[in-house]
Amino acid sequence: MTLFGALALFWLWQLGRALSDGRFMDAAFYVCASGACAAVLWASGLVLRNRARSTAPPGAAEAVPGGIRFATSRRLRMAYRVSLTLIAVSSGLFAIGMWLGQFDFPMSPGQASVFPWITAAIAAYSAIALAWFATGLLRYPSIEVSTAGVDVTGFRLKQTVEWDDIADIVPLADGKNPEIGIVLRDRARAGVEIFYRGPFAPGYMQAQRSVRITADLFAVGAAPLLDFLDYYAFSPEDRAELADGRALRRLAAMGQPTLDG
Repeated sequence: MTLFGALALFWLWQLGRALSDGRFMDAAFYVCASGACAAVLWASGLVLRNRARSTAPPGAAEAVPGGIRFATSRRLRMAYRVSLTLIAVSSGLFAIGMWLGQFDFPMSPGQASVFPWITAAIAAYSAIALAWFATGLLRYPSIEVSTAGVDVTGFRLKQTVEWDDIADIVPLADGKNPEIGIVLRDRARAGVEIFYRGPFAPGYMQAQRSVRITADLFAVGAAPLLDFLDYYAFSPEDRAELADGRALRRLAAMGQPTLDG
């Protein structure tokens, strides 16, 4: 976050200089570049807040037919879209401006010949990612917990696990990102639907054997989500709560102090 904050301030300073000098092509780039950094900071702040939650906030989950659904928040989805859009526009402006000779950034001839192609590739990647989200080849993560089991939808695939196939629910960490691992019993396999077909597409066999949830993408919070999944994985007598909405009340009570605690 520090890097993007510093970049945002740097681009804003350059924006002021460009406007005072009447360099409006430069100013358009600086507006988009600083906005992209601000959008990334916005998304990062939302993720950090999710990571720190110890209790589920109101509206973090919703009842759906047969179960409970956790989804990425509307603000986080908006932050993703805004950041990708502004990255695409700012990178495209940089590449076009360099090719047309409109920008005069201090760099060596080698850098001036390579950087526009790099930023053009970044612009294309961001635009393609937006198109993939729009067409469903990439999807925002969600989790549905029902009386039958757990459906985990990630950016590139959906995995389905039945309760009887779960051996354990464990906290994991990928760098600083908290994750939840659903450990499957011997010879059990997750059902897999891969909807992303492109570079770095997930492997079908590997996705069958390993189910990991990036917990801080969900407004419910990493700790409440872990407790919720763990409870219903090993409390089969209470799974009927998932179908009639009582599970939402249990979720709201998780992490709250008790009268004798």
